[in-house]
Amino acid sequence: MRLRRVVLHGFKTFADRTEIRFEPGITAVVGANGSGKSNLVDAVRWALGETSARELRGTRLDEVIFAGGQGRDRMGVADVELVLDNEDGEMPVDDAEVALSRRVVRGGEIEYRINGQRARLRDLERILGMTGLTQHGYAVVAQHDIEGIIEATPRQRRALVEQAAGVRTLRAACDDALRRLDSVDAAVIRLAERLAEAEPRLAQLAAESEAALDLRALAERLASLRGSLAREEWRAARAQARQARRQLEQAQRRLEAAREAEAAFSERVDGARRRVEETRAAQRHAADRVEAARVSAERTAGEARRFADRARGAVLHRADARGQARAGEAELRAAENLLAELAAAARAGGVVEEMAAALAAEEARLQAAEVEAGELQRQVADAEREAARAAQSAAAAQAAASQCASTRESEQSALRDAEGELARARAGAEEAGARAGTARAELGLREAAAQAADAERERRAAEA
Repeated sequence: MRLRRVVLHGFKTFADRTEIRFEPGITAVVGANGSGKSNLVDAVRWALGETSARELRGTRLDEVIFAGGQGRDRMGVADVELVLDNEDGEMPVDDAEVALSRRVVRGGEIEYRINGQRARLRDLERILGMTGLTQHGYAVVAQHDIEGIIEATPRQRRALVEQAAGVRTLRAACDDALRRLDSVDAAVIRLAERLAEAEPRLAQLAAESEAALDLRALAERLASLRGSLAREEWRAARAQARQARRQLEQAQRRLEAAREAEAAFSERVDGARRRVEETRAAQRHAADRVEAARVSAERTAGEARRFADRARGAVLHRADARGQARAGEAELRAAENLLAELAAAARAGGVVEEMAAALAAEEARLQAAEVEAGELQRQVADAEREAARAAQSAAAAQAAASQCASTRESEQSALRDAEGELARARAGAEEAGARAGTARAELGLREAAAQAADAERERRAAEA
C-alpha cells in the first residue's frame, strides 16, 4: 500500500486547488524554507483524522483554512483528499483505490468521506487501524516526533512496536470487548439483585395475580352486561333518532310544498297585479278618449250652435229677401202696370229702361239670396249629422269607461282573493317551518341522548 496523490484546496497556504502525485520512485519532497513542506505533512496528518490543533502547529482547528494574503481574500472552507493504493487489500475495502477526504467549514463543521461517501471518524480509524496510518501512528513522523521516539520510555516504545506489528489494533478491539463484557456483567448483577428482591414476593404476587384474573373475568362479565343494557338503550335512541329524522324530512317536504305554493301564489298575484295595471292603463286611456270625445262633442255642439245661428240668420235673411222679393214683384207689377200706362199715355222711353234695369238687379239679388239660403241649409244639416256622430262617440266612450270600471272591480276582487290565498300560504309555510324546527329540536335531543348512551357505555367499558 502506498500514497498515490494528495489534493489540497484552501488548506493553509494552498489557496488554489493543488494536486501532488507520488509516482513510483519519488522518495522525498525538498524545497526552501517557507515553500510549504510542513504544510503538506500537516495536510496528510489532518486528513488522517488529527483532532489536536497543537499537533497541526495552531491554536484552533479552523486556522487550517486559508486566511488570505497577497491580494486574495480569505476562504471559508478547506478540503484535503488522500488517494491510497489498495491493490494488496490491506484496508477492508473492495476498491483497488481508496480516497480519504476531510472538509472543514469556517465555523466548525467537519465532514469525513470515504470514496465519496459520508463517514465518521470512527469508520476512518477502523479502516486505517491495520495499516498504521492513524493520527498517532508511526507512518507520519513530524520534526519533533524523532526526538520523542529517541527519548521515549520503554512503555512508549512498546506501544510503537505493537502498532508496527499490528497488535495495537487487536488490543484496542480486545479492550473494547472487555469493556462490553464488564457492562454485561454489571447488567447481570443488577438483574440478579432484582430477582433476589422479587423471589420472596412470588407467592404474594401469584395470589394477587389469581385475584386479578378473577377480577378481570368479573369485570368483563359486568362490561358485557352493561354493554347489552347500553346497546338496548342505544338501539332505542337510534330508533327515536330515525323517527325524528323521518318527521323532519316530512316537515321539510311540507315546507318545500308550502314554499312552492307560495311561489305559485306569488306568480298569480303578480299576474293579477299586472292585469290590474293593464286595466288601469286601459281605464286611463278610455278616460282620455272620453275626455277627447267630450271636448270634440262640445266643440261640435258649439259649431252646431254657430251653424244654427247662421242658419237662423240665413232663414231670416231669406224671409226678408222673400219679402223684399214679393215687395219687388208687387212693385214690378205696379211698375209694369205703370209702364203700360206710361207707354200708352206718353213717350217716356228713358224712364222705362231705368225701371227695367232696377227690376233685373232686384231679380239677381233674389237669386243670390236663394243660393245662400240653400248653402246655409246644407251646412246646418252637416252640423246636425256631426253632432249626432259626436253624441254616439260620447256614448261609446261612456260604455267603455263603465266596462273598464267593472273590469277593474273584478281584477281588484281577484287581487284581494290572491292576496288572501298568499297570506294563508305564508301562514302554512310558517307553521311548517315551526314544525320543522320542533322536529329538529327533537332530533337534536334524541341524538344527544344517543351520544350520552354511547358515552355511558364507553365509560362503563373503560371502568371495567
